[in-house]
Amino acid sequence: RSFADHNLVALLRSRFRNRQLGEEYLVNDDIFGILALLAAGEPPGAREVRETVITLVGNQSADGSWGGLDLTAAAIQALRAYAARDGTTDVTEPVARARAFLRTRQDRFGGFGENSATTSWGIQAIIALGEDPGAWRTADGATPWDALLLYRNASGGFGWRTNDDVSAFMTAYAVPALLGVPMPVTTRPSETARASLTAASTTR
Repeated sequence: RSFADHNLVALLRSRFRNRQLGEEYLVNDDIFGILALLAAGEPPGAREVRETVITLVGNQSADGSWGGLDLTAAAIQALRAYAARDGTTDVTEPVARARAFLRTRQDRFGGFGENSATTSWGIQAIIALGEDPGAWRTADGATPWDALLLYRNASGGFGWRTNDDVSAFMTAYAVPALLGVPMPVTTRPSETARASLTAASTTR
């Protein structure tokens, strides 16, 4: 919540107006605003969360998307995170429509958008839906996992459209997808980290 002496949750809440977060003509700030507030522990019943969810659902396109694959995958994660925290607005039908949009947009490699970033977001959305990306097969049997690995370089990094244009940005997108962790990602000490911290404290 606090960074460089700023309360980021309070700052985000101050951008809430007309039942949405940020710019009224944008949808991405609503999606990521919901994710951010939920990640910070804000309750789904908070006005800024609940009303932005309602606005987001109202802005869903007829084809089930929110302006493209990336934002649709992110919206699925935001709405599923809201529902998992017992949000009172029923988002079942909008999520189902968004899933159908994503399912019919798999590319020839088994991923999404023929790039690693969109494929990573798609994998996270599938996991947020409670499904196995390995079960999303094309007619040729390719899965999103197969597609994502096409962009992996021998260095361990990931490129955007090939495995040659490697960047830290694309690699950072791939990591939570490979870990099977949808947004919002929150930090929790792993059991290994706990054991290490315990061992360190007992040796002092």
